[in-house]
Amino acid sequence: MAAARAESPLTYTIVLVASLIAVAHAAIFVRMADADPLVTAAYRMLIASAVLLPVAAVTARQEITRLNKREWRLIGWAAVFLALHFASWIASLDFTSMAGGILFVGFLLLAEAARRTIGIVAFVTLVYSGAAILLWAAVLALDLPVVGLSLETYLAFIGLGLVSQIIGHTGFNWAVRAISPMVLALLFLTEPLLSTALGWFYFGEGFARETGIGGVLILSAIYLGVRARGTPIAEQTG
Repeated sequence: MAAARAESPLTYTIVLVASLIAVAHAAIFVRMADADPLVTAAYRMLIASAVLLPVAAVTARQEITRLNKREWRLIGWAAVFLALHFASWIASLDFTSMAGGILFVGFLLLAEAARRTIGIVAFVTLVYSGAAILLWAAVLALDLPVVGLSLETYLAFIGLGLVSQIIGHTGFNWAVRAISPMVLALLFLTEPLLSTALGWFYFGEGFARETGIGGVLILSAIYLGVRARGTPIAEQTG
């Protein structure tokens, strides 16, 4: 069972802000990657898993060996939802699409249930690895090109795995044990706004009027949703 530890609201704020910025960079990396969306998603999860597996082998091996059937089922389904989410999101680059939204909310609900008893290192390592296996199975079955890509594309894969996945998504997986999945899903709605801001910062791109209007609506929805739920912070994270 994951160790209990109290965290301050400031800690959650810092982690979630850093996570949002890291996740928002995904759109930049995906634009750099000249590869099939499934290949991009597969490399993203492979790189994240390759980094985390040695860490889990040292810090979470005993916990992983003690997981029960219920916990393995939650991990398995979470991996399925995550793999489908990334494949559909990268293909459309529209995080607010209905399919992507449903898959991501489903993943967060599974993550919340699993994280009640599973530590963060064990959970993300197993889920990311499971998603990587599923995505690579699809890539190989479809015989998609995975070698001979440009250097910029491989660098984009590394950015997705290290920044957007290990920093970004892991931060939200850490927080889901204490913060409602619905609130976290609302926070993720800011991803297109942050990606647009990063597009301006890196490429000098402008803000469309529709983006501004959508931003106001998204921020209003987040405010109302957080206020309505009250977002109590639990006393345990691990």
